[in-house]
Amino acid sequence: MKVVVDSGVLKQSAADTSSCVSVEGPTLASDVLGKANVKIEGTAKYPTSFACRVNGVPAADFEIKHKGGTTREACDDKNTVSYWALWVKPAAGTWAYAQEGLDSLKLNPGESLELLYTVDNEPAAPAS
Repeated sequence: MKVVVDSGVLKQSAADTSSCVSVEGPTLASDVLGKANVKIEGTAKYPTSFACRVNGVPAADFEIKHKGGTTREACDDKNTVSYWALWVKPAAGTWAYAQEGLDSLKLNPGESLELLYTVDNEPAAPAS
């Protein structure tokens, strides 16, 4: 299973990674990320469902530029302009926005998983 982390417009190489992990059957997205050594920090309200920081990105003191100015990620569920979007791609298909969180989304062998940092709803989907 391919696992991609793309910090997008943040351009933070500490988060960016691409790897393949082996899974035997349906596996939770959180477990797949763990196998890929991707470290997730959740939000205050949803500590295991949503990613607030991935491999420490964005740092609490990092200024995130958006159309209305700048913000910092406090992981308090109040940031509405930027977030880590979760995407899934079937073995023979196109990327789709995940309809479940990290702790409930099950992935099958051959699928791909991407965490893509999104600001002002851009980028709208993974590049490939």
